[in-house]
Amino acid sequence: MRSASPYLHITANGRGTILGRYLVRVILSASFFMCESAFPQQASVSHLPPAVPANRPIIGVALEGGGALGLAHIGVLEWFEEHQVPVDRVSGTSMGALVGGFFASGKSMKELKSLATSDVFDSMFALQPAYARLSFRRRQDRNDMPQAIPLGLRGGRVSVGNALIADDSLDTLLTDELVPSNNENLDFDLLPIPYRCVATDLTTLQPKIFRSGSLPFAVRSSIAIPGVFRPVRFEGHVLVDGAIVDNLPVDVLRDDLGAQVLIAVHLKDASFATEDAGSLTSIFARAYQAGTSRNEEISKRQAQIVLTPEVATFSSTDYGKGAAMIAAGYQAAEAQKSALLKYALDDADWKLYVESRTSRMRLRPGTIRTVVVEGPSSHVVKIAPIAKQELTDKPFDEKQLDRVIADLRSSGGSAAYYETFSEKQGGSPAPTSHGPDNAVAIHLRPNIEGPPYLLLGADVVSMSGNVTSSVFDMRFIDQDLGGYGSELRSNIRLGYFTHAEVEYYRPISQTGLFIQPRLSLVRDPVYFWEDQKRVSERFLQRAGGGFDVGLAVNARLQIALTYDDNEVRWKLVDGTDDSPTQHLSGNTQQGGIHLSYSDQTAAIASPSGTTVDAFIGALFHTAMSPDTPTASLRFRHSWTISRLNTISLSGQGDTYFRAAVADPFRFTLGGPLRLYASSVDEYRGTDTALGRLVYLRKIATLPTGIGEGIYLTGGYEAANVWSPAAPSILRQDGFGGLLFSTPLGALTLGGAIGDAGHRKVFFTFGHLF
Repeated sequence: MRSASPYLHITANGRGTILGRYLVRVILSASFFMCESAFPQQASVSHLPPAVPANRPIIGVALEGGGALGLAHIGVLEWFEEHQVPVDRVSGTSMGALVGGFFASGKSMKELKSLATSDVFDSMFALQPAYARLSFRRRQDRNDMPQAIPLGLRGGRVSVGNALIADDSLDTLLTDELVPSNNENLDFDLLPIPYRCVATDLTTLQPKIFRSGSLPFAVRSSIAIPGVFRPVRFEGHVLVDGAIVDNLPVDVLRDDLGAQVLIAVHLKDASFATEDAGSLTSIFARAYQAGTSRNEEISKRQAQIVLTPEVATFSSTDYGKGAAMIAAGYQAAEAQKSALLKYALDDADWKLYVESRTSRMRLRPGTIRTVVVEGPSSHVVKIAPIAKQELTDKPFDEKQLDRVIADLRSSGGSAAYYETFSEKQGGSPAPTSHGPDNAVAIHLRPNIEGPPYLLLGADVVSMSGNVTSSVFDMRFIDQDLGGYGSELRSNIRLGYFTHAEVEYYRPISQTGLFIQPRLSLVRDPVYFWEDQKRVSERFLQRAGGGFDVGLAVNARLQIALTYDDNEVRWKLVDGTDDSPTQHLSGNTQQGGIHLSYSDQTAAIASPSGTTVDAFIGALFHTAMSPDTPTASLRFRHSWTISRLNTISLSGQGDTYFRAAVADPFRFTLGGPLRLYASSVDEYRGTDTALGRLVYLRKIATLPTGIGEGIYLTGGYEAANVWSPAAPSILRQDGFGGLLFSTPLGALTLGGAIGDAGHRKVFFTFGHLF
């Protein structure tokens, strides 16, 4: 086993811009033709398998990169299989490396076509890690600030990252689909079809040809499009998309794999019209093509046969059109069948060829006897015992390992990945070509850009006849401060109101127990309303702190004992009303049990899942208020019908059990998702209850990676508010509008009509209020 694995150590150093990365590609393309790789070039390995049956040329196929256009390669390979044209060697770059790697590992045409026509790529290009893969605290961040822009602050430098797309889904796809070939010592010559792929080494400005190691790692390196996917770090080098230096690696087939018949599959670039120059995306994409076109032309001249699927009408992001591109690849091979069929085998020889290829199929890992965890010592000490307990002496299960890796990555502070290897009895490495792997190496790598992290965002609430609220949000997070898993988190909200809070989360055992002390400051304007008219304004100040002692059961469930102690000031600033509490200054304390559970799949417009947030406790030693029990409940359940229709049933309730608690501590209703047709916090009481039914219809999907989509939404709300000295108030309303779910948060635009003459037109931006 290697002492330091290179696999998916994917980091961001924040240097450069997207434009710079694309311009680099043009420069590197020219350098490719003037110098050889800085990595030692190995001669053809003697144990490359011969052609079967013998006395025929060795046929190699080079697959070009091109994003979604590369799905056309599957059609070409399907034609070869149907017409019994053997493929003895495969090389590929970028998407060609992915399709070629899957094919070389032994995947069938049925498996490849199923993958290409599924929706697996829909989740592959998201700007943020999947919600389901986040830890409890990172889910809190996503719920509180879905609009946040994260900045890395490691080493005192500000980093905005070097990739648009989160890579957790891509990494999982590769490791799950290439389980038998995720061996850190694998020789690619021993695959069912000997294989090579190309990445670009930004450290040396040279191509890097992968001949061995983990196949998922090699593919991941080759498809690391600059500015889109994070680069891969490998033995002190930084690797990105191989298309920059060799997008159609025909030379690798010839020089490295010894192929004698060189077949290239070229994905023709789309035309560029003058009007395309008005699009920033089109300019970048065309510059990217310009950087690769020359090396492609040189490669095509080296091939005896060039197949050119008609994909110019598609874009590199058209993953939803896999079937059409597969058909285009098939037709490209059919168009040159006269040149290809002379290499076709008869039934008997084809059977020998398939048997030879199948004999090199790698076995899935068997029972795991050894688990090794490698990374920072503070992390290893905590993680190694748990990982060994979960995995040792159990059959290999990639889903279980996915969960382990997802848990390690879920806090956002480190990259994590795994590789398998074979170990003889006694601990020495076993040959990779004999028997299933029986050991797992888990690798942890601290992210280069952070922690610490700074999240920046904004919230806006604008309603007709109401005060517009604009707030700027900042959240500072420093992880592993004082020990692995510990975290300092502080929030500042400035604008319409001022909120500041700092908390320190400290695990006290590996069972999930934690303590969390905190301090907070609140300065809020508070408005009183009568018949939808503002009649008075108060100023609320609250300063104090508290602590939690709890159990983090898993990423979905947390239970805690809580205690808070605050000093409160409440004074009338303007206007008059009938509130018995015009001014107040004193103490308030509260304690109880807080339970939070959520298995929803998204922070905004979750298509399924249940969320429950419940508190039961007591208010005591509180100014101008009796000691009283108190309870709060929030719940939401969502389900999807026919993919495009989502229904959400939710509600909330807060109670002091009719105790005469002073105004500053009472509960409020009114505003977005709290009675849309009413003013913000229009109703105040000691007891409130609200029920809500929401319907969402997805009417458009935003471009790949941009966000969930655009929804037509409508709903009904009903609520009741009680207080000891006033009759209960029942309010109902219906609302409708548009919801835009984007990486910058939720944007809603609509209107609401309620009883008692309540009407509102509203606009919100930020989190889903």
